[in-house]
Amino acid sequence: MRAAPAFTEYLVIGLDPELRKVWYALIVALTYTSKMFEVHRRAVALSLSGAGHLLPYHAGVCQELLNFAKTQGQRVPLEIAALSGSSSGAIVAAVAAFAPSQLESLALDFIQQRGRGLSLLQETLENHQTSQQSDQFTNKQTPLSQGQPALQIYTTQCRSGEPYAFSFSSYSPLLLDAIRASCHVPISFHPVDMISWSPLSLPLTFADSEGVLIHEEAYVDGAIASPAPPTPHQLTRVVVSPISGGVGTLDSDQWRISPHDTSWRIGSVTLKGSFPVRLSTQNLRALRTSVGATSSAELERWYQLGLDDGRRFCEDWEKIGA
Repeated sequence: MRAAPAFTEYLVIGLDPELRKVWYALIVALTYTSKMFEVHRRAVALSLSGAGHLLPYHAGVCQELLNFAKTQGQRVPLEIAALSGSSSGAIVAAVAAFAPSQLESLALDFIQQRGRGLSLLQETLENHQTSQQSDQFTNKQTPLSQGQPALQIYTTQCRSGEPYAFSFSSYSPLLLDAIRASCHVPISFHPVDMISWSPLSLPLTFADSEGVLIHEEAYVDGAIASPAPPTPHQLTRVVVSPISGGVGTLDSDQWRISPHDTSWRIGSVTLKGSFPVRLSTQNLRALRTSVGATSSAELERWYQLGLDDGRRFCEDWEKIGA
């Protein structure tokens, strides 16, 4: 006995054969689109903001997210498909992309020495490259996707004042130069330069002598033009910043991982790239830490806070996606 027609078959009964073909093609297309949307919804791009000496916070968050992404059997898998970083966020993004097992040691060494991020980055990548010759930087140890840049390091181009991204899908000697530029604060810089006063505001430019030269072009700190650097538009964007300005889901395609902030505040400002920041006492303390006026004990607390916030995001990811 023939099985009862499916619901879609009832809909096409009586249709012209050609229209029936169109109908079935439409159903297939909608099914494919739905599956592709589900894939993209689970694939995220991490945007690591500029943070100065708050680098341990970034390291803690990335550690938790990468560990969660490698765990098998979650109800809602998390795929980290791309990383973007500005300033000290670029340092952590590079380690997360190419030497993820070294994130903890990077954070602990940074905490102990209260800085030296660039030197520690170079040591970390060189040591990892030496010890992992068989699969160095092939993404076998990370959940990064193939077929698109694994890493984007954002800088500010001196002559235009616009964001400029260096893209890497594997380790390259240019990587360290790009990160040096992304972390290089020009002498004439002032923190208010990061504020987006108006959509019509002209970008702030810098003399080439203030920047780091790469292929005869000068670049400076990426956080000036891109406090929270852009990510591929087809992926769910997750902004990671130790500076509060809105916690949780911003919209269906963007999340933010930042410390919970209930401290006194007088409002907020929007930095370049539409990045909101609260004018709070908590953020003032974070700013003090970011410029290096801190202790190892305080940096350790920021690292632990990053681990906690990363873990909380993973829990929310499963709850909302389930």
